[in-house]
Amino acid sequence: MQVFTYGLECADPMGLMSGAVEDWQISASSIKSSNEAPSCSIRYARLFQPTGNAWCAGNKRALEWLQVDLGVPTKITSLMTQGRADGKEWVKSYLVSHSMDAFHWSFCQDTYGSRQVFDGNVDSHSIKQSYLRDPVVARFVRIHVLEWHDYPSMRLEVVGCQECNKVISSPPKAKLTASSFRPWHKQLTCTPEDGHIYSPGAWCPKKKNVNQWLQVDLGPPTTITGITTKGRGDGHRKHWVTFYMLSYSNDSLNWNFYKDDNHLDPKGVQKSSSDGVKIARGKELINAE
Repeated sequence: MQVFTYGLECADPMGLMSGAVEDWQISASSIKSSNEAPSCSIRYARLFQPTGNAWCAGNKRALEWLQVDLGVPTKITSLMTQGRADGKEWVKSYLVSHSMDAFHWSFCQDTYGSRQVFDGNVDSHSIKQSYLRDPVVARFVRIHVLEWHDYPSMRLEVVGCQECNKVISSPPKAKLTASSFRPWHKQLTCTPEDGHIYSPGAWCPKKKNVNQWLQVDLGPPTTITGITTKGRGDGHRKHWVTFYMLSYSNDSLNWNFYKDDNHLDPKGVQKSSSDGVKIARGKELINAE
């Protein structure tokens, strides 16, 4: 018998159930056609979805996979799985791989250095929690189906802990200032204070040129792991920023641009809509404390 212990401090659901992990952070090797099975959408790959909802692989074969982007490096200690709550579809065994960049992948290993085979579910509704022999630190995790009952379908939650995945740019902790802003008018808000992610409005510069900026004072030196943005939400006109660059400073006098992978050019980030949230992620830059 082997007993694994990781401590209660690293046993938190990582956001599939709560919605903190958004739909765009979940992907798969294949998905059953929405015309054939609309309840098999990738967005249903979360624990406790209503009856019939789950991720269903597009093919009835081994090694189909379900992937979750956790946003930041995460210490993963276990996985919780359910089948499709229709009474007959679930995954009986699977492998787990993990990656920091979605390019280089490693499989979780057993005591003998072989790929660890995880026991899955025995019915379509109960939850099976499977522990990793050794916790791994990764941003991306994949579940590779080995065996299934009737059809490879699954609902999932990743369990572990994160150190750098908190919003730290909202009041009262952070102070927002800007190069310029439009004066208050009726119920439309455009001040720098309205530039935080939870605001129903937005910061709006007074001038339409590329020299405008929004600045966040985080107080003491802080590790930043990403930037989350969205467009203006309090007006009939659709206003949003389509491209921006990021600079940082510890004294507000000496500034450095966050560089592209070549470490030479300032990195630009594109955004294409006003409704959705855009998260810019990098090796050193996302939102965190």
